Amino acid sequence: PYLAASHRSRSKSSKSYKSRPKHSKSYKSRSKHSKSNLFECYTGESEKNVDLFPHKVKAEQSQNWSITYHGTYKILTNIPAQKTYLLYQCGTEPPSDAAVMYDAVIPVPLQDGMALTETTQIPHIELLGKRTDVNAYVGDPSYISSPCMDELIDEGRVEIIPDDDVTALENWLVTHPDGIILAQALSSADQDNLVVISESLEKTNMAIFEWHKVYASFFNM
Repeated sequence: PYLAASHRSRSKSSKSYKSRPKHSKSYKSRSKHSKSNLFECYTGESEKNVDLFPHKVKAEQSQNWSITYHGTYKILTNIPAQKTYLLYQCGTEPPSDAAVMYDAVIPVPLQDGMALTETTQIPHIELLGKRTDVNAYVGDPSYISSPCMDELIDEGRVEIIPDDDVTALENWLVTHPDGIILAQALSSADQDNLVVISESLEKTNMAIFEWHKVYASFFNM
């Protein structure tokens, strides 16, 4: 399967991260003391002393991931992959050294969709009600058993990228700069905005399903 083999290898420090302008969506932001996370971009005047993630999650059964919260951003860690991802609230600015310190810097909730690489990722996204946020699938679509996902593929709303076509995937990243690629547990690829999902390395069914919280974190759910 794609992304299991190493492709272009880059160190964290060589990644070029430019601060993008705040998204153009205009919403009334919730107060500093909101009891729920934002499902849109933050439009408040100040980013100081705010907690934009009042609804927090933590691993209770899973051994292979953790999330910590830091006001305007959260840090997702994949423990066996030794990868860390900074998920910052869209409409705010990530820390200036984020591109050097983390394997990916991603605005949330996702603004640019996602590319999946395994069929086991599909149920999580569908249970979250975010099926239409999937706009690419890397691999052989004949293994997909979801009728609704098949319909999106037939309608051309989900692009199929062959698992050996690195150029096509890089082109997808150009057109979806804030999108993410969900890779399999043993992936050693180093594409931009690639997030390794290691649920298959857990030892119990409860621990595997708890990765649902990781998927949800990209949507502030």
